[in-house]
Amino acid sequence: MTFICNAGPIIALAKIDRLLLLKELADTVLIPITVFHEMLAKPGADADRIIKASESFLHVTDQPKSIAPVVELATRQLDA
Repeated sequence: MTFICNAGPIIALAKIDRLLLLKELADTVLIPITVFHEMLAKPGADADRIIKASESFLHVTDQPKSIAPVVELATRQLDA
């Protein structure tokens, strides 16, 4: 299973030092590059844990070049 995560769950898991739960639940964990930058905006232990996870199992990725129309419609109201 593949997860595509936004900042909230990752930051929450980093705060309680449980990012590895994502690795246990999913085969692949993708983080959009804009979300990755958002999560690192506040330096500290949480950001350090997120960086360490990105070197291991969190895969930071660019926006896909093409998005299926149904996904485009479903995510139209979301920010970056």
